[in-house]
Amino acid sequence: MARNLLKMIPVAAALLIGGACGDSGGHSGAPVCDPSPDGGRVQLVAHEDWEVAPLEADPFAEFAPAVTQECPVDARLLEDFSGTLSYSVRTLDCGYTTVEQPSLVDTCAGDTLYVWIWHFALTAPENATAHLAVQIGDDRVWEKAIPIPSDSGLFTDRVPLTKDYPAGTPVYFHVRNHGSNSYNLLELSLER
Repeated sequence: MARNLLKMIPVAAALLIGGACGDSGGHSGAPVCDPSPDGGRVQLVAHEDWEVAPLEADPFAEFAPAVTQECPVDARLLEDFSGTLSYSVRTLDCGYTTVEQPSLVDTCAGDTLYVWIWHFALTAPENATAHLAVQIGDDRVWEKAIPIPSDSGLFTDRVPLTKDYPAGTPVYFHVRNHGSNSYNLLELSLER
């Protein structure tokens, strides 16, 4: 029990001091970025809350196909990936997807966005490139281009964030690709 109390002292001190990003006064409205009490990452989103972004609100709309296709229900779904809940995008009948949700927590300049994604072997009738991206508010904070064909892969990227975003800021996850492929977003979180 004493160990647990010792772990809580830095969090309590940050709360008493203000814990606000770039603000020593801790005034209301400033993002508060307290470290995780257990020292782990803080979840930015919840996979069960992703919703398809309407085209008029989609920040990637310039890449949308000229003819919109109705994606089948199983093209975007929650999936257990070896004991980790993931958000899966399958591109056989749905080569373009942007999903969105409001962020769960405040994000502060100096936080690191942790992106963890798995993809199965990527194939297409002809060589192509898959594009994945994350946007927070109006800022594209992470992008990755993956050549097709490619072997399966698990990757983690860490991206330093340069500005504050209050909780509730829209977060977008985007996938576009040719061919029958599958991507699992395992985690979008913050390291503080």
